[in-house]
Amino acid sequence: MQRLWRDYNLLWVMVLIFVVAVTTESLLEYRHMALEYHWHGAVLSLRAFWLGLLRILAGRIAASVLVLIIFTVARAYFVYKGSSVSKDGPEERRALLEAIQQDLTAVRNERERVLPRGAHDH
Repeated sequence: MQRLWRDYNLLWVMVLIFVVAVTTESLLEYRHMALEYHWHGAVLSLRAFWLGLLRILAGRIAASVLVLIIFTVARAYFVYKGSSVSKDGPEERRALLEAIQQDLTAVRNERERVLPRGAHDH
């Protein structure tokens, strides 16, 4: 159980927040719909309540997905396009590999200078 919490704690917290939000939304929506039905002289059925709640939740999910898509596209267009965050091209990778190779050569030369031949094999 500790491993599940350690590895997935953000997921569990988000699930908990979702459950609390949906429960709160359900209770508030039930009270609101019951009052509306009462004002019109009708009685709220469970079927009408669940259909109304699902309609509201579906609308909120659709709006959230739309916002997520817009932010993802905008982020890809404005943030990553030509920025330092975007993926390196072949020139940048080649320069990085050359810098690493020079560092390795310098380390090997320093090692050869400090240690006599064969002493660093042990």
